[in-house]
Amino acid sequence: MGAHLVGHPRTHLHQLREAIEPDIAALAAINAHAEHVQLIEQTIRSMEDCIDAPDCFIVHDLAFHSALAEATGNDLFLIVIHSVVDLLQDMRCLAISTPGAPARAQQYHVRILENIKTKNPNGARQEMKAHLSQAWSEIQGIIDRDKST
Repeated sequence: MGAHLVGHPRTHLHQLREAIEPDIAALAAINAHAEHVQLIEQTIRSMEDCIDAPDCFIVHDLAFHSALAEATGNDLFLIVIHSVVDLLQDMRCLAISTPGAPARAQQYHVRILENIKTKNPNGARQEMKAHLSQAWSEIQGIIDRDKST
């Protein structure tokens, strides 16, 4: 039985992200090694370099979330993240199209990293939840605006 996105696929993708990404961040805080932290730091620097270039920012945003999944030590998270990359592309484009959205997302990325560095799984989980909420709010604002035009 294949998976088919019907109805509100953005809502479904957001629910999937809410279900797994906070725990990915928490597990990364528990299991990350120095090389994982360095990779996450590099993705954040790359996003900062692309803050005004949405296509570039999205590439490095995906790398950030993939690096978190890798830092868990559980390769199944990478499989899940990579299996929905194309579907998430649309959501990421919407989320960062609001003026200032990349900079807002970066604040969460930095706080998630800080919690990983201090081995604080609850903090990493909460920051990821807040990040996803922020991104969803950006997306909903665009969808609502488009509906009214």
